[in-house]
This record gives sequence, C-alpha cells and structure tokens, in this order.
Amino acid sequence: MADVMKQAGVTVGAFYKHFKSRDELVVEALGTAFKDLDAWEKHAETLAQLLENYLTEYHRDNPGAGCAMGALLGDMSRASKSAKTVYTARVKHSLAVTAGLLPSEENADRRGRALLILTSLLGALNLSRAVSDPNLSREILDQVRQQLVDLTVGSAAKARKKEAER
Repeated sequence: MADVMKQAGVTVGAFYKHFKSRDELVVEALGTAFKDLDAWEKHAETLAQLLENYLTEYHRDNPGAGCAMGALLGDMSRASKSAKTVYTARVKHSLAVTAGLLPSEENADRRGRALLILTSLLGALNLSRAVSDPNLSREILDQVRQQLVDLTVGSAAKARKKEAER
C-alpha cells in the first residue's frame, strides 16, 4: 500500500482519511471502472456491433483503456467478498444488456445465450492476451467474434425465415 500511495503522491495517513481499508478503495475503483462499461454498452445498438467492438486487437493490447471485467477477471477469484459483490452485480448487468440485444425472434433461452456470449467474450479476450503467438492471438479474436456473430445474427435470420415459411 505504501508503494501505491507513494506513486500517487499521497501519504498512507492521507489514504486512511479517505478510505477505511484497501478493500474500500478497490470497491470504489471497481464502481468507477464499471461506469465506463455503462457508457460503452449504451453505444452498442446491436449485438453484432457490441461483438465487433469488443473482440479487437486494440482492446486486447490496451487493457487499461478497455473492459474492466476482462482486465480484472483473473484477479477476482482472489478478491474480497465486497469486491466480488460489485463484480457480480456488473456481470448480472452485462448479462441483462446482452440478453436485451439478442434478436427478439430468438427462441433459445435468452439468459443462457447471454451467458454463453459473455463468457466467450471474456475468455477470448483474456486468452488472446495470454498467448505469445500474435497470429494465434488474432485468430482467437477473429474466430470467436465471427462464431458469436454467426450464432446470434444467423439464428435470428433462420427464425425469421422459418416464420415466413409458416
């Protein structure tokens, strides 16, 4: 904590005037980071657009400017209960946003489909960051993005076609 405060130009004593504990700081930081996600999700008019914007090389290469859910995924298993509570609320919110972007004709379980999409996004982003082969990293992003677009947009088109045939 002393090193972090030194880099921030604040004394440890001043830190404890604002926060009762390190965990309180983490919880507040998560809340702030997730506000950026709110703005990002609001700009996604379609699920395909959200997928296209999320699984990019820019997002992979700039974790500090991207999705806090993805950047912090590995750390959350060791986080405090209060930090996990904030993260869990964000996951639930993102699931609702994703489910809301699914085509209305979708007959499949919307929450189940949203879970598949969210876990695929977070997994693909983190795996693309973890591998040392730049071609494989790019392939992970491109293929998962395309498979998700095909799954969501393609299934909606199939449902419309089936409905038109009736």
